[in-house]
Amino acid sequence: MTLTRAFNPLHDEITSNMANLYFGLGVVPVVNGHSVNAVFSSYRPKPVIADIAVDVAGRGTYEVRQTAQGLGQAATTSWDMSVNMVPYKQNTDGGGIVRYSYCTPSFIMGSPQYKARPLADWTAISSQGRHQGVIFSGAAEAARIIPCVLPTDQSYARNAFWSVQSKGSMITQMLTTNLDAQQMWAWISKAGLTDPVAENGILFVETDEANGAYAAIRPVGTAYTLIENYNFTAFTAPAHWIVQLNDKFKPMILEVMAKDQVADFAAFKALVKANTPTLTNGLLTHRTIYGDVLTLDTSYIQTPTVNGANVNFSPAKSYDSPFLHGDYNGSNFTIEKGTRKEIYQLPVLPVNPITVVRSGSHLDGIIDAIAGGKTITIDAGAADFLIVGTSTEFGTGDTFTATFAGNPMTLAIGNGIQSNLFYLDLTKTTYSGGNANLTFTWNYTTGGDLAVGWVSVDGNLQAGQSIVLHKTAFADSSTNTVSLATTVNGAFNFVNFNGNLGNDASAPQPPLTEIYSDGSFGSNGGAAGYEGAVASGVNTYSWNHNALRRIDAAAFVVASDFSFWIGEYPGVGALTGLRDDPDGDGIPNGIEAWFGTHPNETSGGLANVATNPTNTTFTHPQNTTSPRDLSIFYEWSNNLVDWYACDGVEGPLGGGTVSISSGTVNNTTTVTATPSGPMNQLFLRAAVLQN
Repeated sequence: MTLTRAFNPLHDEITSNMANLYFGLGVVPVVNGHSVNAVFSSYRPKPVIADIAVDVAGRGTYEVRQTAQGLGQAATTSWDMSVNMVPYKQNTDGGGIVRYSYCTPSFIMGSPQYKARPLADWTAISSQGRHQGVIFSGAAEAARIIPCVLPTDQSYARNAFWSVQSKGSMITQMLTTNLDAQQMWAWISKAGLTDPVAENGILFVETDEANGAYAAIRPVGTAYTLIENYNFTAFTAPAHWIVQLNDKFKPMILEVMAKDQVADFAAFKALVKANTPTLTNGLLTHRTIYGDVLTLDTSYIQTPTVNGANVNFSPAKSYDSPFLHGDYNGSNFTIEKGTRKEIYQLPVLPVNPITVVRSGSHLDGIIDAIAGGKTITIDAGAADFLIVGTSTEFGTGDTFTATFAGNPMTLAIGNGIQSNLFYLDLTKTTYSGGNANLTFTWNYTTGGDLAVGWVSVDGNLQAGQSIVLHKTAFADSSTNTVSLATTVNGAFNFVNFNGNLGNDASAPQPPLTEIYSDGSFGSNGGAAGYEGAVASGVNTYSWNHNALRRIDAAAFVVASDFSFWIGEYPGVGALTGLRDDPDGDGIPNGIEAWFGTHPNETSGGLANVATNPTNTTFTHPQNTTSPRDLSIFYEWSNNLVDWYACDGVEGPLGGGTVSISSGTVNNTTTVTATPSGPMNQLFLRAAVLQN
């Protein structure tokens, strides 16, 4: 966060715009930039979210804790990758940061809490511009007090301070291990606040609203300088006061209390003055106006404490509040208020992403253009899965097959024009490494060279897991771009290119993790490559060429069987069967597994049912890694007694039939049921079959 965002009352234009567009809060924004997305998006907040957002008084007073990542994994704090070409990575074992907020109808006060670690422990994106302070209720240009540092360039400072907070009381200190922090401050906005009054070395302010709050700023162990409207050279700031510590490394205490919690301003001042902090051998101890005891070791040796307990920087929950809560690294998060409740289940990512074991390429001439074959020898290693891409002259209706170590490979996509992708689950074979024959056989009418790219991969699979084909996509000569919609993080994409008039072809874009090619990308060869650990979303691959033949792409993911899936939910007890329904929501475990919903928490089934004279449509959620031993089917009935498969064949004697078509987008499957003729009534249901 930049200094300008921290001090500007409209510090986050995107957030404030969204608040008005979705909830009617604040001022009406000028719609531009990201706000346009909200205006034209079909997204609308759930009722429980709107209730939480607008009912300030009804939320009452509560605490929020959020666990955030920030520690580096073999961290490098350089912004410039050219220094060592090693990007910094987050340590996902534990975040190291707990964002604490104390929320009341009169004010919200918060700080990021973490150990006083050296700069090198943090990823750069985490350590820069950390923000803390209090925002008071009121007009759009809300009053605020922000304990902070002045960066050398008036923009960014890294690893600048550390803090401990409980309720509306905070101790904060500038760190000697900072980068580009020049001075320790407390910013006081003039809008909405009275001018600061000094008593007993403490500065007091109050909001100008009757239902507002009082605040006190107390430097510890040092004098201060009060500055009115500091002259920033990097930007124009709103009217303000600044409390500047004369010894910038000494701590500061900020305390805030709602006006309805104390008789008047004088009583608040007396309450603050009654608790004098002690600083002994570097350990600052302070009893707050709320009766809590905070400690902060200004020498950085000890962990901060609240009421004698060390602050837990790796709590069990990622989000912990009365309204939003969920476990760290968990898949379920609950939003609730009163009788309203929404449970969100996040996609469960493979704990063991797919990694490359062996890879290679081959280019060879085809002697027999009518019927023949070719064998090459490869060592796939001790892998779980083998993926092969081929490019050559190939026509519609011709046949092309592949085997490895005597095991037939499965055609993922191809046998259309010029290229093919094959795969083989090595865990289902006796192969365990070493040289083996990769054999291709064909029967087609044109000749040319055979280009092969192959890669063997490992998923560190657990019992009940396997690597499976997730999505495929292709483009023939009509285009030079293919889009592969992967909906699972950590997918492994394999892409195959084939063209013509080879010398004018360009390399595939975007650059893949590795590319195998004979150098021409043309009818005398081809190119194959892979991209590992792909983020979910649309992955587009293109190849500039004036006579494109084909692009194939396939994504592979780690999937589990039903027994593995249900084992991830110990709360269901003995109700682990395919047809059991632990939560009593009418959706059995097998359907929950296919939908990707929680088997022990109430969830929705078929939704958005719509009927017209021609067909009926409905939607249901779709697990992006549905158990590999399950398959879904749909049935229909006209009396809720006799049920028939929606296959366009089954139906009552002399009666009609129903056929089904479906498609999945963004974890939602839309199903269309089309009767063979008019029906007085039509009932539909989904079921799963365990293979």
